Amino acid sequence: MNIAFCTRSDFLSVRGGDTIQLLQTRELLQNSYGANVDVVADPEKLNAADYDLCHIFNIQKIEDTKAYLTKCRTAGVKVALSPVLWDFSAVVSYTFMVKRLSACQLSERRIDLASRLLKLLAGVVGMPTIYTHNHREYLRQTLSAADLLLPNSVEEADVLARLSGLDPDELLAKTRPVVNAVTVAEPKPATDADFGVMNHLPSGYILQVGRIEPGKNQYSTVKALMDDGHLPILFVGNQRVNPAYFRVVEELGRRRGNVYFIDEVPHEHLPLFYRNAALHVLPSLGETTGLVSLEALGYGCRSVVADGRYCPFETYFAGFATPVDPLNYGSIRKGIFAELATERDMSAISRRIRQDFSWDKAAQQTHEAYIRLLVG
Repeated sequence: MNIAFCTRSDFLSVRGGDTIQLLQTRELLQNSYGANVDVVADPEKLNAADYDLCHIFNIQKIEDTKAYLTKCRTAGVKVALSPVLWDFSAVVSYTFMVKRLSACQLSERRIDLASRLLKLLAGVVGMPTIYTHNHREYLRQTLSAADLLLPNSVEEADVLARLSGLDPDELLAKTRPVVNAVTVAEPKPATDADFGVMNHLPSGYILQVGRIEPGKNQYSTVKALMDDGHLPILFVGNQRVNPAYFRVVEELGRRRGNVYFIDEVPHEHLPLFYRNAALHVLPSLGETTGLVSLEALGYGCRSVVADGRYCPFETYFAGFATPVDPLNYGSIRKGIFAELATERDMSAISRRIRQDFSWDKAAQQTHEAYIRLLVG
């Protein structure tokens, strides 16, 4: 079986969840199932006729996706899509609030007002594209053109139907969900440098791992615990994605006190931070999965996540973590304290995460979907 994995040109320099999904799936398809998988990061370099199937990852790169689809259709080659898509309207609206209006205070009313304003602007200038008719039509055409849809969850499939306006049953007929996965490795022994970092941190902190940016909503984590200064908060993540937002979060943390920031660290060092945390919190405004929360659970760290409007909660976190409304500071605070008080067998949860959300399982589901499409 010859397969082309078609992706964005910067998939290696700007590594996201789609990068990890592509590389891990490719390795296992080749090693465990004998498939030949080439990665194509430029539509101009795709010779679709050389392959039995073209698998496009992350349809948020609109022009690339259109070009890949055109080449596949011209060659008469079957197309699979891993959309990696959610309703990111809250992320777009809040980022607009922060960057253009210097407004970091979050509420449902504020997000609604920002969304309304952006829809008006999009109707005039065509930006942001997520609010335009053209974007909806793009989704309709792209999803209709695919022979196979491989979303990360049933919830993502529902979001795709809603955003595109397509018949959910039509999409469901060619949908085969493939779980997103995490690698939970055996923790490496802590080095002297690691102990040096940990010695400066109090134990039992509230941890949030991820880029410091509006969509990840670190401001709300601090705001929710503003009056609970006895609880340490630790942010581990890239501070240069949105420097202005980082400065606001940093200043709020300084006013609260007992808030710590560590810049992005190598992935293999993260288990050290999970092991020493009271819990991990991610009140994100949009996640196709929420891999860092899944990873935290895999290492036995309690987790608080955004509710099902903002991530596929039922597929990945039901029974494992506490959901919160990321637009409500009171909900985030209540969820943190509720999770801290909940009796959980974290060793059993860690085993379930490793079993249910492994790359072996993701590759198996992908391969079975390919066979079903090609063989019938």
